[in-house]
Amino acid sequence: MFSPHLTAKQIIQTYRPLADVLEKHLRRRVAIYTARDFKTFVERTRQGEYDILRRHTWPGWRDRMPATGRC
Repeated sequence: MFSPHLTAKQIIQTYRPLADVLEKHLRRRVAIYTARDFKTFVERTRQGEYDILRRHTWPGWRDRMPATGRC
């Protein structure tokens, strides 16, 4: 899962090479997901819907996330 700081097309183009490497090493399919907006991204992250999370770092991020140690 990637935070929605780019368009879905840009995220796929940027991170598909990483997904390909992970697929090779994990020997399983790796899907790239994003959310339609930041609010949905935060909600899904809090609910633990993603196996791997790559977030864009910016000031205030931690202020919006739960204190679960999961992010």
